[in-house]
Amino acid sequence: MAEKLTLHVEGVDAGFSALIKQALAEIGNLSAATSTASGNAVDSLRKHEEALGRYEIGVAKATGATRLHITSITDIAAAYYLARQAIHVFSSTIGSLLEAAGSFERTRILLGGLATSQAEANKYFTEVIQLSKEIPFSVQTIQDAYVKLITAGITPTKEALIGIAGAVAKFGGSTQSFESAVEAIFQMVNKGVVAMEELRRQLGQRIPDAIKVMAYELGMTIPELFAKVKTGSLDSNEGVKALLKGFEGYGGYIELLASTYPGKIQLMENAWFRFKAVVGDFM
Repeated sequence: MAEKLTLHVEGVDAGFSALIKQALAEIGNLSAATSTASGNAVDSLRKHEEALGRYEIGVAKATGATRLHITSITDIAAAYYLARQAIHVFSSTIGSLLEAAGSFERTRILLGGLATSQAEANKYFTEVIQLSKEIPFSVQTIQDAYVKLITAGITPTKEALIGIAGAVAKFGGSTQSFESAVEAIFQMVNKGVVAMEELRRQLGQRIPDAIKVMAYELGMTIPELFAKVKTGSLDSNEGVKALLKGFEGYGGYIELLASTYPGKIQLMENAWFRFKAVVGDFM
């Protein structure tokens, strides 16, 4: 009896198996005298063994169900994340298209308000688009610069903007340098006089030879120019006109900057911006 029962407890937990084996040994020693009691004990042990087996199966099923549950939650979380990413990409794309289209619409409105006729407004806008194809600075900056020069009464605006862009490009300037140079000239015109702040600090830092060019075109030496600026006696219209006249031959530097890798990349970005604006208009 004991030998047969030993086969049934193999593979069970070591501690629990040792207890069963010990119980079987004792039952074996008493089997001769108490066969009925021994039989009952063996049946009891078999029942415990079966119960243990059912317990192990239950644990295995529970573990599998838990894993399935965890897997389901993971799948749901992954799907939710991907959905959010898709919505974000879609929203960003639509937003980018509308932003580009809106930028051109804003420029059209501004130019329309500054022009004396619809034909003139259309001419202004066409020039802005053309400039963004040639000048390796951002479209938005070119738009803003054009509007500022018109507001300041600087004409012909396209030629003036090309001159300033060329002067910045001569020294390898960036979009930010171009923006600052235009802002300096705009402030000079608004103040009515050429001030040292705009001439030397803002404009001179972006276009190092701006002071020399202005002095030359005014027929002065640099010290004479500084003396006049310090006293506030140099009219901004006179100074800006002289400066832009000196920049007239700087257009070639734009082509030089546009031929560099940064210049090519910027022109490609400008083309992409114009494309987005066109697509955005149809939405």
